Amino acid sequence: MKLSLFNFVIAMVGALVLVQPLPAEESQSEKPKQFIYVLHLVPRLYADASWTDEDKKVLQRHFVRFQEAINRR
Repeated sequence: MKLSLFNFVIAMVGALVLVQPLPAEESQSEKPKQFIYVLHLVPRLYADASWTDEDKKVLQRHFVRFQEAINRR
Protein backbone atom coordinates (compact mmCIF):
# COMPACT_ATOMS: atom_id res chain seq x y z
CA MET A 1 0.00 0.00 0.00
CA LYS A 2 2.75 2.43 0.95
CA LEU A 3 4.63 1.64 -2.24
CA SER A 4 1.54 2.33 -4.36
CA LEU A 5 0.97 5.67 -2.65
CA PHE A 6 4.62 6.54 -3.13
CA ASN A 7 4.45 5.65 -6.84
CA PHE A 8 1.26 7.71 -7.20
CA VAL A 9 2.87 10.76 -5.58
CA ILE A 10 5.97 10.45 -7.76
CA ALA A 11 3.80 10.12 -10.88
CA MET A 12 1.73 13.20 -9.93
CA VAL A 13 4.83 15.31 -9.23
CA GLY A 14 6.31 14.24 -12.54
CA ALA A 15 3.10 15.10 -14.38
CA LEU A 16 2.90 18.52 -12.75
CA VAL A 17 6.49 19.30 -13.65
CA LEU A 18 5.89 18.37 -17.27
CA VAL A 19 2.57 20.19 -17.58
CA GLN A 20 3.56 23.40 -15.82
CA PRO A 21 4.42 26.05 -18.45
CA LEU A 22 7.67 27.95 -18.37
CA PRO A 23 6.74 31.66 -18.48
CA ALA A 24 10.25 32.90 -19.30
CA GLU A 25 10.35 30.85 -22.49
CA GLU A 26 6.86 31.87 -23.54
CA SER A 27 7.50 35.61 -23.19
CA GLN A 28 10.64 35.41 -25.35
CA SER A 29 8.82 33.79 -28.24
CA GLU A 30 5.91 36.26 -28.29
CA LYS A 31 5.78 38.76 -31.13
CA PRO A 32 5.82 42.45 -30.25
CA LYS A 33 2.36 43.91 -29.95
CA GLN A 34 1.18 45.97 -32.87
CA PHE A 35 -1.52 48.57 -32.92
CA ILE A 36 -3.23 49.96 -35.98
CA TYR A 37 -5.29 53.09 -35.91
CA VAL A 38 -6.74 55.44 -38.50
CA LEU A 39 -6.50 59.18 -38.27
CA HIS A 40 -9.39 61.13 -39.74
CA LEU A 41 -9.10 64.73 -40.86
CA VAL A 42 -11.41 67.34 -39.52
CA PRO A 43 -13.67 68.66 -42.29
CA ARG A 44 -11.76 71.96 -42.34
CA LEU A 45 -8.71 70.14 -43.76
CA TYR A 46 -10.44 68.31 -46.61
CA ALA A 47 -9.31 70.94 -49.12
CA ASP A 48 -5.54 71.33 -49.64
CA ALA A 49 -5.87 75.10 -49.79
CA SER A 50 -7.29 75.14 -46.25
CA TRP A 51 -4.09 73.86 -44.63
CA THR A 52 -2.26 76.53 -42.63
CA ASP A 53 1.49 76.60 -42.03
CA GLU A 54 0.84 75.44 -38.47
CA ASP A 55 -1.22 72.46 -39.73
CA LYS A 56 1.64 71.46 -42.03
CA LYS A 57 4.19 71.73 -39.19
CA VAL A 58 2.05 69.52 -36.95
CA LEU A 59 1.74 66.92 -39.69
CA GLN A 60 5.48 67.03 -40.32
CA ARG A 61 6.22 66.46 -36.60
CA HIS A 62 3.82 63.53 -36.58
CA PHE A 63 5.50 61.84 -39.54
CA VAL A 64 8.99 62.41 -38.12
CA ARG A 65 7.97 60.68 -34.86
CA PHE A 66 6.25 57.93 -36.83
CA GLN A 67 9.38 57.34 -38.93
CA GLU A 68 11.58 57.27 -35.81
CA ALA A 69 9.30 54.68 -34.23
CA ILE A 70 9.53 52.50 -37.34
CA ASN A 71 13.32 52.78 -37.44
CA ARG A 72 13.67 51.72 -33.78
CA ARG A 73 12.24 48.31 -34.57
